[in-house]
Amino acid sequence: MRYSKLMKLLQMDRKSIRDAYKQLKSSLSSALNTDNEGLKNSLKMQENKLYAFSKIKSFMRKRASNSKIKVSVIVPVYNVGPYIEKCLKSIQNQSLRKIEIIIIDDKSTDNSMEIVRSAAESDSRIRIIKNDHNIGPGPSRNRGIEEARGEYLSFIDSDDYISRDFLKRLYSKATERGASHMISKGTSIKIFPDSGIEKPSSLNKKIANYSSDSAPLWSDFNSDHWSAIYHKHLFLNPIARYGSTRVSEDVVFLLRVGSITKDIVLDNKAKYYYVQRPNSATNTYDTKRISEIIDGLEIKRDILSQYSDSICVKEYFDQHIAWINKVISKCLEGEDSNNPEVQELLERLSKVYRSLPNYDEHHEL
Repeated sequence: MRYSKLMKLLQMDRKSIRDAYKQLKSSLSSALNTDNEGLKNSLKMQENKLYAFSKIKSFMRKRASNSKIKVSVIVPVYNVGPYIEKCLKSIQNQSLRKIEIIIIDDKSTDNSMEIVRSAAESDSRIRIIKNDHNIGPGPSRNRGIEEARGEYLSFIDSDDYISRDFLKRLYSKATERGASHMISKGTSIKIFPDSGIEKPSSLNKKIANYSSDSAPLWSDFNSDHWSAIYHKHLFLNPIARYGSTRVSEDVVFLLRVGSITKDIVLDNKAKYYYVQRPNSATNTYDTKRISEIIDGLEIKRDILSQYSDSICVKEYFDQHIAWINKVISKCLEGEDSNNPEVQELLERLSKVYRSLPNYDEHHEL
């Protein structure tokens, strides 16, 4: 068939294809009662062509629907075999159906990806992207950002899970005023599996009082990055990316995003369940983590240097340094204070502290 005829068929709408198909079927039915074999064969050939092009049209329609994906959910996966199934099911069962699930395989060595691949066999919304080597959650999420096709982006940790209406509530909240809000945030709830205790975050109470006239967004929204969805236009700015460090990469992301937009809405009924597990990076205390914390602190200092005269920066680092000192003190438990590696790390930390805009000798460990 010539190219011009092919394009003409592809431009037909569904009703036109259906009507033409019915007409051909009717003609074929009549022709079957005749002895004209040439007419029978001709009509049969046309019927087959029209049926084939109806399938092509259906494929093109499905492909076009990709542009209507409302939320891209990005999930980095690394050795979370006991948790990934619950995480994935909570995303697959979302009441908001027009989503894509982007799984970043960060070179897992357990059965995590077997569980993901099994789920992907029956859910075409799941896409798997493989890293060449283990690069950590921040860079993995950045890969997902580049691949995302949704109007909004969501970042879920592979050992956590979300309420069934999490994405629908946040998407509806973001779009209910007829304009796209850059960030729509739900509630984060810490889950302690051993005790069954649930501890809701109080961060939204703080954000609810946020005034865009007096402060940048990061002054209030500086943790719980996974409890929100973010409009795709934010990521047109290349700084809206996660940090490369394995600690505080999420805080770096919020500082960068909070420097770009002040536009946020809240829905406390959209719930993100943050599972506390003893062997996670957040709950690991050693000298390696001290080094990574210092790396993150240097990045935060550089990002916030544009606000060096702001009271918000001073308040931010006062709170942040208190947390850092608490974590580092725990990392040093059982360590020999005369260990050259420990001394070098503490000297480096002190040097970074002295470079902060609100340096105070009381900040020192």
